[in-house]
Amino acid sequence: MAQAATGSTAIQLPDLPSYVRPFGLRTNSRCKWASDTSIEHLSSVALIDRELLGAVKGGLLASLCFPTCDGSQLRAAADFMTIWMIQYARHARGDFTEWVPYRDLENLESLRSDRLFQYALPGLQLQCANQSDEWTRQFVASLNRHRRAQNDRQLQSSGDTVVPTIDEYTSSLDDYSGAYVILDMVELVEGLHILEHTEESRRFRSTAARIIAYVLDTVSFNVAQSSAPNSPNLIAVLMAQKNLSLQAALQYAGDMIKDAITDLSVLETSMTRAPPAPSWSSLFWRQPQPQKSTEMSGEGYDMRLWVRGVKDCISGIVNWAYETELFFGTTGLMSGIMDGSFCNRKAEFSLVCVHFAVSLIRRP
Repeated sequence: MAQAATGSTAIQLPDLPSYVRPFGLRTNSRCKWASDTSIEHLSSVALIDRELLGAVKGGLLASLCFPTCDGSQLRAAADFMTIWMIQYARHARGDFTEWVPYRDLENLESLRSDRLFQYALPGLQLQCANQSDEWTRQFVASLNRHRRAQNDRQLQSSGDTVVPTIDEYTSSLDDYSGAYVILDMVELVEGLHILEHTEESRRFRSTAARIIAYVLDTVSFNVAQSSAPNSPNLIAVLMAQKNLSLQAALQYAGDMIKDAITDLSVLETSMTRAPPAPSWSSLFWRQPQPQKSTEMSGEGYDMRLWVRGVKDCISGIVNWAYETELFFGTTGLMSGIMDGSFCNRKAEFSLVCVHFAVSLIRRP
């Protein structure tokens, strides 16, 4: 499905970091410690080699997504997100050597049967101890949808290739990417307790998941086209269904991401809009009830922190994607993220984007 590189074709990637610049970019001060200890822990796993762990930069990913959590929370996130991205990259490359038949998880403990996620389970369980049963059920449900979508993708890749429509492909992309799983972790890692999501906050969550899914599919196209030509990818679907060149499809995907970010900002404004002032008629006929402040009340305050946390995740994933070696080789595309001092300071948008032009990887 994905077109292979012929020669040293260069592609220009969308400037995705500029799209999320209004969200800001922060990093956790414990980034270096979490990165080192997570690599040390996961390097004992026979299915993961240490070189791959260093290439993922899972500690950096967790630190950018969860900049305010404590050390134990960050370490749990680093372990989980490293394995998440290793699984995702393997699927993007069409590498299903470690694939096993899918089976729904009954609870969090069921992760112990997963060949990789079992190694992130102890830290995850420790952090889940104070979470509600409702949150745990939601997290397990998100994991099940993610694993089921990956299983479906594997089965599709092994059969005859039929290019899906754009709507068909994107309808399951949020679950395939694992975006909902990571967004669930905002409440866990930041210690929030959202008792009940509103219709607007649920739309905010689904829009954020769509952004993450689009971003990961866009940046993983290079490895997908080189080693998994029968595995669907957003860029390949756009090329086929809209008769676009590779460069035009990348730009189209960038526009899809930009539009979704605009939708998210509109939803955020709607969620945080102040209540309307009482009318003269309401003042005349009855005494208006004092408005309950949501700024510092428990759940209202948690909701604001949750919105901030979701935006941190989006910005973190976008900027990490241009730095990890999973998609763009050993040099990365950003200057300043891992210069030896980044993990020990607050991240600001002083980072300079070197270039977004990369050479397509040749299919073996």
